[in-house]
Parts: sequence; C-alpha cells; structure tokens
Amino acid sequence: MGICVFFSGPHGSGKTTLINKLVEKYECFSENDFDVNFLEQFSTIKIMNDFERCLLRLYHRIFIQSYASEKSNKKEEHMVTLVSRSIYDSFAYIETYREIGKFTFKELEVLLNVEEGIGDYPLTVILNPSPGIIMERLLKRRKTGARSERDKLFCKEDTYEFVCSLHDKFERYRDKDGVLYIEDNDESAMEQIYNWLIERITRR
Repeated sequence: MGICVFFSGPHGSGKTTLINKLVEKYECFSENDFDVNFLEQFSTIKIMNDFERCLLRLYHRIFIQSYASEKSNKKEEHMVTLVSRSIYDSFAYIETYREIGKFTFKELEVLLNVEEGIGDYPLTVILNPSPGIIMERLLKRRKTGARSERDKLFCKEDTYEFVCSLHDKFERYRDKDGVLYIEDNDESAMEQIYNWLIERITRR
C-alpha cells in the first residue's frame, strides 16, 4: 500500500508551493487528484454565514481524507500522495472563529459533535510560518489579484488578529503524534519531510 500525507496550515503559509516543490523534486510523491473549488463549484457558499462555511469545509475535509486514503492504498508501497488541507485546518479555523466570537453556543456544539465523530487522524505536515510572514504573503497574493473573489468573501480571515489567533491554534498541534510541524517551505523543510515520511514507510 502507498501512504497518504496531508498538509495543513494557515492560508498564505505556502502549502501549495511546498506540495508543488515536493512533487517536482521527489519521484515518489504525487498530488491528490480530486478537490472542490467552492467558489466555482459551490456558488451558494457566497450567501452562507461563518458557521455554515466552517461546517461545509469540515465535512469536505472528512470526505477528502477518506477518498485520498483509499486511493493511496491502491498505489505501490513507496508512493506517497500529498493532499492539501486536512481536518486539522477545520479544527484551527473553527477555534479561531469561536475565539473572536463568531459562533453561538448551539453552532459550536454542532461543530464539536462532528469533530467527535472523526476516527483516525491523518499523517499531517503543518506549515506554520510567523504571522508577519503570512501577512506579507497574503498582501502579495492580494496585489496579484489571482484570488480576488476569495479575498472578498473571506476578507475577515486576512486580518492580523485572525492570522495571529490561527497561528497559535496550529502551533498547539506541533507535538501531536503523526504531525510534523515546520515553519518554512524551503529546501531544508523538504528534506525534513522526505526523511520523516521514509521513516514512517519503513516502520510499517
């Protein structure tokens, strides 16, 4: 069986860049072949409130975890499927929204009940640069206009307050079993990820 690893971290942390660099550098890595672009394929997200969006994204990540894990099981033993985002992202975002007072008690209770029903936690690389670096990357991305529709819809997630809180939530997972916590997507981090996964594969 192959192995599946998920990449989590704040938006703007550099996950997509890191996955692309890993796939390009190592033949044993391939990217997950299925995802959903909510802005293009789920237009009603534009009229949802924060609770509804968080719930939708949580269910989506639960599904992707199941889908990608099943697909990777059918691959050769040395192959590794890289997946952008995991349930850790939903946990961190939900907790951040709760902290800034965006959920009612009943809404939070629904989200927590869904979390409790999740089974195994996936192997996950958490990329969590400092809030200052994330803000710089978000500003650069905003200037290019590449994700202008997303930037308008989720503008509250781009504030320094939100990013700082989100960074702290991801940092809490750094010592969790099955998590590799890194703060950059440079060459050194790529080697660290590769060695970590090779160790996991040989352990099985």
